[in-house]
Amino acid sequence: MLLRLNRIIAFSLFVFLIACESGPKAREPYPKWQDQTQWQQFKQCFIKQDGRVIDTWQSNGSHSEGQGYGMLLATAVHDKETFDELWLWTQSNLQIRDDDLMVWRWQNTKPFTPDMNNATDGDLLIAWALIRAGEIWREQRTDYLFHANKILTSLAESVVKKNKRYFLLPAAYGFEHDEYYVVNLSYYVYPALFDAARLQVDGPWRNLLEDGLDMLRTSLSHDGLPTDWNRIDRASGKFIERPYSKVAEDELTYDRFGYEAIRIPLYSCWINGCQSGFDGLRAFWRAMRLPPAWIDLNGGGQAEYPLANGGMAIRDLLLEKRIGDKYKFNQCNESSDYYNSVLSLLSQVALNDSKVFDL
Repeated sequence: MLLRLNRIIAFSLFVFLIACESGPKAREPYPKWQDQTQWQQFKQCFIKQDGRVIDTWQSNGSHSEGQGYGMLLATAVHDKETFDELWLWTQSNLQIRDDDLMVWRWQNTKPFTPDMNNATDGDLLIAWALIRAGEIWREQRTDYLFHANKILTSLAESVVKKNKRYFLLPAAYGFEHDEYYVVNLSYYVYPALFDAARLQVDGPWRNLLEDGLDMLRTSLSHDGLPTDWNRIDRASGKFIERPYSKVAEDELTYDRFGYEAIRIPLYSCWINGCQSGFDGLRAFWRAMRLPPAWIDLNGGGQAEYPLANGGMAIRDLLLEKRIGDKYKFNQCNESSDYYNSVLSLLSQVALNDSKVFDL
């Protein structure tokens, strides 16, 4: 009862401070992304009228990650109507746990939410989108930042750990083992951590940002490539060396640079202008006109098909600090792919936003 009362008092104080304009302020505002054409095509293809982002890879289901990406893109183009629709659907259908986090998945058949676990990156993206919304649409600043604060508080309680350094678990449960933690560095949305630290100055977010960038540097493979998943030894706090022994119940891609890790250079470029140590990845991508969609960092095997447009947009961002027109989202049809389409748009917004940050 006392804990509940303390939270009520804390949130009341938070609302008062925001109302008095002493809440977080950006050093400069995020610049508006001007490409309405791509955004309108994306909405037509992947956002339902009720505010649900559909994942065409997974039976047109929805995820907290997709809702977060949609909300983030809506703030980039200053589309308040779509933002509010996305947030309302997310609150009504995903924010149904005992805390303020989202259920990670919604499917088209009952039960709609069979797994009540969250996804840390989805929650972080949603909180970040709300912070951005509070800076753009001042008339609802208090409401947006209030909800962002609650999500961040729940994340701090559920998924933030410290073992020699701060790190994020991918979800509230399922990633802590007797001898090691499992981490996914593509869940470190660095610009979101930056803004979270502005909203909650006493929170763990600045430490997570700095430790996350350091973890990225120390986690790279011998060839300098990031990996989809990693393990941290509980005793030493260090990454467990590759190759890993196979664990029967664990089918995560620890030895692969692929579907997950493709977002790591995106988030890094977003916040520091692609200055982090990606020399190995630059060399790998420069060596071939059409790099493979994934590569096995242990055995050397690779996909028989190349990176799709979303991955190539991130490649352009890292190598050239621009996005080639042929990798932009330019059509909506039955073959359009949600994930690669969103990566293409995010790459362009990252390029648009990157001048805001000063680490």
